[in-house]
Amino acid sequence: MIRNFFILDVSYEVKNNSPLIYIWGIDQNNERVLLIEKSFKPYFYASFEGNKEKIIEEIRAISRQESPIESIETVMRKAPNNMNIDVLLIKTRIPTYVRIYRNLVTKIKGIKEVYEADIRFSMRYLIDNDLKPFSWIEAEVEEIGSNEGIRVNKIYELKKIISRYEDKRPDLRTLAFDIEVYTRYGYPNPRRDPLILIGLWTNQGGFQISSDDELKVFRSFVDFILKYDPDIIVGYNSNEFAWPYMLERAKTLGVRIEIGRKPEVEVSQGTYGHYSISGRLNVDLEGTLKLLSRNYIEDICKSAEYFNLSECKNKMLKWYEIRKYWDNVKEKDLVKEYNMEKVKLIYLLSQKILPISEQISEITGFPLDHLPAANITSSVEWLLIREAYKMQHLVPNKRDQDKEKNRSDVVVPPMPGIHENVYVLDITPIFISKILEYNISPDTLVNEECEVCKQVFNYRFRTEPKGIYPSVLSRLLGLSDRDRAISIILRTFLLYLRRMGSRWYNKEINELIDTLGKDIVSNIMKMLEGTDVKVIYADLTSVFLKGKAENVSELVRNINQLYRSNINIEKNYRKIIFLENNNAFIGLLENGKIEIFGLKRFRENLCNLARDLQDQVINSIFYSNNIKEVIKLIRTSIAKLKRGEYKVEDLAIWGVVDSFSNPKPPQVVAAEKANKSGYLVAKEY
Repeated sequence: MIRNFFILDVSYEVKNNSPLIYIWGIDQNNERVLLIEKSFKPYFYASFEGNKEKIIEEIRAISRQESPIESIETVMRKAPNNMNIDVLLIKTRIPTYVRIYRNLVTKIKGIKEVYEADIRFSMRYLIDNDLKPFSWIEAEVEEIGSNEGIRVNKIYELKKIISRYEDKRPDLRTLAFDIEVYTRYGYPNPRRDPLILIGLWTNQGGFQISSDDELKVFRSFVDFILKYDPDIIVGYNSNEFAWPYMLERAKTLGVRIEIGRKPEVEVSQGTYGHYSISGRLNVDLEGTLKLLSRNYIEDICKSAEYFNLSECKNKMLKWYEIRKYWDNVKEKDLVKEYNMEKVKLIYLLSQKILPISEQISEITGFPLDHLPAANITSSVEWLLIREAYKMQHLVPNKRDQDKEKNRSDVVVPPMPGIHENVYVLDITPIFISKILEYNISPDTLVNEECEVCKQVFNYRFRTEPKGIYPSVLSRLLGLSDRDRAISIILRTFLLYLRRMGSRWYNKEINELIDTLGKDIVSNIMKMLEGTDVKVIYADLTSVFLKGKAENVSELVRNINQLYRSNINIEKNYRKIIFLENNNAFIGLLENGKIEIFGLKRFRENLCNLARDLQDQVINSIFYSNNIKEVIKLIRTSIAKLKRGEYKVEDLAIWGVVDSFSNPKPPQVVAAEKANKSGYLVAKEY
């Protein structure tokens, strides 16, 4: 039979010593389904020199009965050095044995290099079949009668994929959750501190789970999810706190969190550090937001404010305040109100964040639940891996990041101080146009004289065939109606070219991007001569300009004419503060929002008092423009500090002792010594 399916996620399992690809999806009748692919086999490549027959014989000799080497064939592929070479395509049966065979094959005399042995089996299937999450397929399938307890409406064996297409997405069920923990002293410890409250929110409203019987809390949570049957589960900082805490706590209590669509499978940590739920997508919105926005947003209230959602009406409690309110009969409801407001905001945030994230997942083929935990450049790498498969290129192995230092992206250092009327230009389109114009790519770069090459500065690139970089960029630019997602990917693409650990990193291209960036900014500065506009900061993706709006607009027209590009004014700050000796800034946008960039680590290492004082100073500078008021505010705070008027928790900087690198601060050394001596380093509130 022929049916249409929307792809939500892909996983695999080994059953009866054979791998099964699971495609979790939704059919045209909005029913949740599972497609099972039984014929796909794991494989990798090996380049060689010398006697091919002898090498193949030695490879067959290392075959193991548990997962035999099923076939070895010779195929032609383009190597990372741009040469067409013969390689061995080695297929086995069990995906985990690919890495085992990689290590064994590498030791065989005559084997030069092993390729693509580190590509996850489910991703391998998506790439080889040109499938992407959040897209539709038309397929020939055969319905399987028994569902073996799998929590879907129907199960099919996939016989053949007929076509791939885009269409309106089905209505996905989204569930938001958040937890509260009762801790008497110190940081929450899942082996000691109980889970007292779970807040849940769906399109039907909010619900809370609480009981003196903690086992009942866990079981009610599992029952709720299985009954509602969400496609996407969202949290805020859930990969960092909620999931690891709940799993460890459940283990301590002897209860299992089996909430996936596959029975008897617990929530588990995945490749990138995310937490995987079979048949569902688990998304940490905080992690996703960090990837999608250059702006540093440090808590859920500020995230809600950034997206023009309702302000936090109730007091945002600190984790160490939960016990105090929970133990007070009159104030216990404050914890419940706090939890319910928080989980509602998480749900509302998901409605803002998920559409862009889903587009990025669909465009790049990178799973949605991987995005929050992975580096954003990982999505670009998977784009390139997909393109490499289409072009029959071997995917380069991961690089050692320690061989050379990453270059700075700064072209013009920031001008410290407070600036007004600042305009930001995104110059990424100029780089993209240059890559396309000169066919800039590692596989087109040549180091000798060339008759069919284009030269840009001191670097030459073959004009034909199209390189892997231009191929990917051409596909991206050919997409429509997804401008925001494409803009994020294009900016990330440029960052990927510069990242030392990237598979396609090339030193010469890195140097070229650096030279090109300096040349672009230099040309912009020449255009500004004789005008009131000044460059107050520039890096390889953005130029910050201070001056009159009409002069900046004229500059943009001149830039677009010179480079045949289509750059625009990305942002307009009423005021902006650049910090000295730090590529960081705080800006007040035209719409009244405050953006913080480059201060994440600095802000996280501040105590509550210092962070709150910094916020007050920023607000005073931006809104009242009264420097005397700022000075008075700081002096008053210092005086109160000297008089001991602040609580200890306002001055505490919380951190995991093991997370500090050497040399460790004296307070951390003292804490370690106290722990070794049997003293609990914690403060009871």
